[in-house]
Amino acid sequence: MKTIHDLVRNAPSGWERSQPAEPDDIGRLERRAPLPLPADYLDFLRASNGGEGPLGVEPGWFAIWPVEHVWERNLELSVFTELPGYFAFGSNGAGEMFVLHLAAGEPFPVSMVPSIGDGLVDLVRVAPSFRALVEQFGVEMPESEVTDSAVES
Repeated sequence: MKTIHDLVRNAPSGWERSQPAEPDDIGRLERRAPLPLPADYLDFLRASNGGEGPLGVEPGWFAIWPVEHVWERNLELSVFTELPGYFAFGSNGAGEMFVLHLAAGEPFPVSMVPSIGDGLVDLVRVAPSFRALVEQFGVEMPESEVTDSAVES
């Protein structure tokens, strides 16, 4: 099985990678997190401090936040109070955030939280794990899976 580092290094070139995150910043995030963070997510940060590009599954685009912004965004978006047991780590670039279900434990499913106004609505499952999400980085979503809302301008 490929490591997260291998997946990042060998992923399709259609997404923007960042330099690895600083180990001190990763450690600070680990200490602050309300529950243990998935090893695959932490390994991703060690390989690329965030990133952005096409995603081979709905919603078709991802933007992973740099480690130095993750904690503040979780606080600003009231993730810990509105979605206990979840941890936000990025968005689809259009105002909907990606969250890890930390309370579920391994393999830590990834969902998207569509937001309407100031309230949060139902979670939409995006991937069964962070690793499964990374496997879709840089992959263009098949045309047959693009929804009508994704093609409207």
